Amino acid sequence: MLVEGGAKLLSTMLAQRLIDQAIVYVGPRVLGDARAPAAFTGFSPATIADGVGLQLRQVRRIGDDVMLDYRVAGG
Repeated sequence: MLVEGGAKLLSTMLAQRLIDQAIVYVGPRVLGDARAPAAFTGFSPATIADGVGLQLRQVRRIGDDVMLDYRVAGG
């Protein structure tokens, strides 16, 4: 299932371990300020080890953008 959502939905799905793949696009612009929305919110593991581990499976350049294909480690 493809899920596109905001920070709260993505954080909830991560916390419940419902995500097995993340495709992240990075563009060649930096935007943001103190009020900029975060990618994740409300997902605060106590330690780095408690965070969700990702394995990078593919990197692809698409024009000036980069696509990163991650699989959740152990998922």
